[in-house]
Amino acid sequence: MSCDFFSVYELGKPLLGRIFLPEECESPGGAPVVVLSERIWRRELAADPRILGTVLVLNRHPFTVVGIAPDNFPGRLKGDFWFPYTAAATFFMGKDYFRDADTPWLTLEGRVRARSSRRDAESELRVIAGRQDRLQRDRETTLTVTDGSMLSELAVETPRLLWMAPLVLGALTLVLLLAGINVTVLLLSRAADRRREIAVRLAVGVGRGRLLRLLLVESLILASIAGTIGAVVAYQMPVAFTRLFPEAPFSRLTPDWTVLAYLGGITLLAGVVAGLAPALEAFRVDLAATLKGQDRGLGSGTRRWRLRDLLIGAQVALSLVLLIGAGIFVHGEQRMAASDPGFETHHVLVVGLRPTRHYDGPEAGAFFEALERRLRAERRIRSVGFASEPPYAVIDEDVSQGTEVRLPSEQNGGGRHVAVTVVSSEYFAALGIPIQRGRGFNPAEDNGREQAHGAVVSESFARLYWPNDNPLGKVVVTEDGASLEVVGVARDTKTERLGVAGAVQLYRTGSPRSFSQLLLVRFDGDVASVANAVRQAVRAGDPDLLADPQTLQFMIGQTASIVWKVASMVLMLGALAVTLAVVGIFGVVSFTVRRRTKELGIRRALGASQSQIVRMVVATGLRPIGAGIAAGLALSAAGSLVLEQTLKAMPLPVEPRDPWAFIAVSALLAATAVAAMLGPALRGARSDPNEALRQE
Repeated sequence: MSCDFFSVYELGKPLLGRIFLPEECESPGGAPVVVLSERIWRRELAADPRILGTVLVLNRHPFTVVGIAPDNFPGRLKGDFWFPYTAAATFFMGKDYFRDADTPWLTLEGRVRARSSRRDAESELRVIAGRQDRLQRDRETTLTVTDGSMLSELAVETPRLLWMAPLVLGALTLVLLLAGINVTVLLLSRAADRRREIAVRLAVGVGRGRLLRLLLVESLILASIAGTIGAVVAYQMPVAFTRLFPEAPFSRLTPDWTVLAYLGGITLLAGVVAGLAPALEAFRVDLAATLKGQDRGLGSGTRRWRLRDLLIGAQVALSLVLLIGAGIFVHGEQRMAASDPGFETHHVLVVGLRPTRHYDGPEAGAFFEALERRLRAERRIRSVGFASEPPYAVIDEDVSQGTEVRLPSEQNGGGRHVAVTVVSSEYFAALGIPIQRGRGFNPAEDNGREQAHGAVVSESFARLYWPNDNPLGKVVVTEDGASLEVVGVARDTKTERLGVAGAVQLYRTGSPRSFSQLLLVRFDGDVASVANAVRQAVRAGDPDLLADPQTLQFMIGQTASIVWKVASMVLMLGALAVTLAVVGIFGVVSFTVRRRTKELGIRRALGASQSQIVRMVVATGLRPIGAGIAAGLALSAAGSLVLEQTLKAMPLPVEPRDPWAFIAVSALLAATAVAAMLGPALRGARSDPNEALRQE
């Protein structure tokens, strides 16, 4: 950063030492100093108070520690080391960005003056950017000014990810609604059980308003206790998360007064809403009948819908939405683990090479030729290839990512956006991707000794562009104007989304041997020993070159772990939702059976069997459950459209319209609801008719 960066965020005094001096940002490479984060100082350097003045070797270069930035520094979004921007060459392979006006490599951050707005700042910056553009030929700067928050940045850079916030908050809101509905259902049952008490109070002259206040106060007392527990838990959660994930800045999630005010308001609202319906239901009494013990109460066999039935249906619907969301992610993770991606994953190492200095063209070419010779000399290595992208690069045609490829007869801009990968001739052998028709590339093409005019396309590509014709010999035109003749058709691979259908893919040759490309090594034997051999081969060419070999299977597993983390979170919420729904259903059915004990006793006395009683009780409860499942499926179908847009640009094998999730989760929830009703139903069916008939 520039040396005034810390002052923008008003860091007056660091934890230790000092921040950068203005003169340390005057000349490139003139100030090898570094400010450390408090986290790295405590974790890696044992909070050494004598660290100031110590020289650390970072990226193979010495830097003197001059200060420690506190962890609560608001400008520290990520990273553990802060350098003056004059040290950029150390981290960009020696490139001199100070003399390259066409390379954007810094983000402008500033504080708006008092009585000025971001719109004023944006207007002034547009004028400045326009003046700078006139100094550079054919350059046009696009300028966006945000308030620096994560949401504002996402709205500009990745607007699709903004859907993640309402999805997470929506899931939590569903749990809140379920909890409120559950309490309301149970309070409704309790209110019905207190009808005689309410009738007595009304008969002796107590006003309905006073009774309403009494019942609401009872509900609000419960809500206040829950809100207090929730506030304590909210304060403790950041501490717990920090212990589980020490590298994440969870300490900033400590609730403030705004959060507490929201918590208090939503608790008060939930308490009032949860208590109001039961209170009003309690007033719907026939005083004479209730005082004589003739009130039939809730669930007395009537077929008309009651408020209780509607609430049970709402519980089931909201639970189903969360469970289907969890099922979609769980099935996606299983699909990723079990699916064949169409290429070798266990015995292919992907190696990203990160040089610490600049290589010119001939020097880089010589390095890679020597590296290939050393790797091919290893008996455990079968083939060595290069690629510009990993074999599961993400392409989203709807947002025009990737490269436009068109037919010669189509106008520029009229083609389709597909995945285009620059590969070497051994790419297909390294990954085990067979050529179905035609041929692959030959070494002369990928070494640049022949002009590269050939292309290999996937089967999906061939079907899309020439559905009823032989693709071999056809010509396509790429975005850079190059005309490529199709020389081969490769088998489809599941590259866009692991575990999902194959991608529309075009492979071409070029100059794949560069440090911006990935090295692919197909091997036999033990992974660890081959990875070590690859590192040694790299070090033999450049001892300072950083290499990190990883198998494709390991990289896929990392993506799968992301899916499983999301699935676990949604699954936990879904399990909580189902638990709330089952508790509500169990409580209501138990109450209904108890209220209908006399009726069930009469049925038993008249010859009804236990199985008939069970079927009758379960059938009565199935109506709201069936309606809730139908409503939940409709809500889930609508929510899947939002989820589809959110996940479209992510390499996740998640199908928001997964029929397996819809069917399996609906059946599971229905079975769970029926199981919750069986206990009270069996208890009612086994009751003694004589005891039941003696009840008042």
